[in-house]
Amino acid sequence: MTEINEHGLPIGPVVSDWTRPPWPALKVAFETWLDDANFDPERNQCQRLSALTAHMLFARDPAVDQGGATG
Repeated sequence: MTEINEHGLPIGPVVSDWTRPPWPALKVAFETWLDDANFDPERNQCQRLSALTAHMLFARDPAVDQGGATG
């Protein structure tokens, strides 16, 4: 039987592995996205955050396409 946490969500090794965000990789993605080098002279972003994180989301959920959208 699956344990339920205080929020009514299932917990366990498989669920925890899937729901645990890849924080170190996300930290790098956010730092890259916020870096001055990611902006042109008009302050438009060169790379979208979704492009920097799409591979992490896809690895965790194949239903997420590489563009960051769900299908």
